[in-house]
Amino acid sequence: MWQTDQFYSVYQEDALHLINTQIGTVNYLLPPIAPRKRIPDASTFTNEELWTNLLPPKELYRAGMTLSLEQFFLFEWFPRAPGLYFTREGKQARLYAREFLRRVAVPRKSGTHMLDTNRKDREFLDIYDPYGKISMLKGGVGCIRLRPKVLDGGTAWFLSASSTGVAHEGFPVAIPDHLFQRYIDSIKSAGALRCTLRGKLQFLPDPVAELYREYRGVPQLYLLVETLIPETNQDHEHLLVSAGISFMSSFEGMNKMYASYATFDAAVSNSVDEIVDWLQEVYVQGLYGGRVITDFDEQMTHFPNATFSLRNVMNNQLDREAVQTVVQTMNLYAADTAQLFTGLSTIGTIQIERVERMEQNKTINIGSGATITAPVVIADHLQESFNVLEQSGADKDLKDLLNRLLQAVAGAARLAPSPAAENAARDSRNLIEEATAKAPRPGEGVRLGERIMDWAKAIGETGKPVVELAAAIIPLLPH
Repeated sequence: MWQTDQFYSVYQEDALHLINTQIGTVNYLLPPIAPRKRIPDASTFTNEELWTNLLPPKELYRAGMTLSLEQFFLFEWFPRAPGLYFTREGKQARLYAREFLRRVAVPRKSGTHMLDTNRKDREFLDIYDPYGKISMLKGGVGCIRLRPKVLDGGTAWFLSASSTGVAHEGFPVAIPDHLFQRYIDSIKSAGALRCTLRGKLQFLPDPVAELYREYRGVPQLYLLVETLIPETNQDHEHLLVSAGISFMSSFEGMNKMYASYATFDAAVSNSVDEIVDWLQEVYVQGLYGGRVITDFDEQMTHFPNATFSLRNVMNNQLDREAVQTVVQTMNLYAADTAQLFTGLSTIGTIQIERVERMEQNKTINIGSGATITAPVVIADHLQESFNVLEQSGADKDLKDLLNRLLQAVAGAARLAPSPAAENAARDSRNLIEEATAKAPRPGEGVRLGERIMDWAKAIGETGKPVVELAAAIIPLLPH
């Protein structure tokens, strides 16, 4: 269920925008700006209200304030240019794109879907021609998918939260890994999770990694989520994601750059694979004999030779020679490759230091005067688990079993530290939150308990107390 059309060669200005937007994502890894003063908490119910209060002339929201996004759809995708959709320039670009709407004859049973969700049975559909496509991209359309990132507070996932069910219109949020792992299955199966998100607003300093100084009508910022509350009503019509690429081709003689995007329903299985096959095999290679320059997915390597692939950008692995070739081929005179690589190196150093801090040991209190020393990631998960359990109103017997389980996990993780132990500590935290929730999800606590048991069995005698306690707890949880 997706839509697209043919490509066209882009102008230098457009090429700079496409590449710079791709590169700009890495600046989300910079340390946020420290808040200057206390700002009252706020809640918002729509994308429009949220961005209006953030952008000039209002600029009501400030760094460090607590913000709630009420009943938003949480996607696993991230806006390629967060907020651009709501700027004056973005709106003008989309308005300009309407000049390039074309009515195209499409059979009623065509595989081309989602072009007009209100009248899917029509035989003539209004679509954007190639000139309209690039204007829509410059108007804020398009999403990317990222791998987890190490921030100052630990590992997090950058996602989009949108009130409309359209991912590129959404707001950038950073979800801590333990919350992401708890809800990602629901997000993937349904396309998005309708929920209320509450956290601290993080503003970023000026970008250090960029190909050229582009006009910035939107500050780079995100919501660092602390609380996620799923809505009871998960009904929705369509959950739309747009993914775009650009590529080089000499099919017209000279080597030029081309671009387009495809839109799909995130709730439809295999939709990403379908658009990748179509973009790569039918268009880029089949019709144009081209080579992808920018992609849209860091999690999966769909276009392994993309010069500005998200994976290369986010990991400071861009090929200098390949970058220079694109710059020279497109005559991008405004490009500053030295500035780009200096900025990427700066962010790379920040990430290395963060990882080193996470691998250091930390001592925490695990109850009854006992302490444990473990890697920071494991220690933080367990400490938060004890805090949640202590404050909960759970049944006394269940609470006692959960407390003993946490101590057993802590002891086993200390004796056998590993990435698997980190996962077990995270699962323990999620199990505590699920088991003590006012409305626990049927089967979720059982699933987490079984995963903890699997880890404990794998480490042998060290994990035996964990296995026994998890086996006693699982029958008490909602199935």
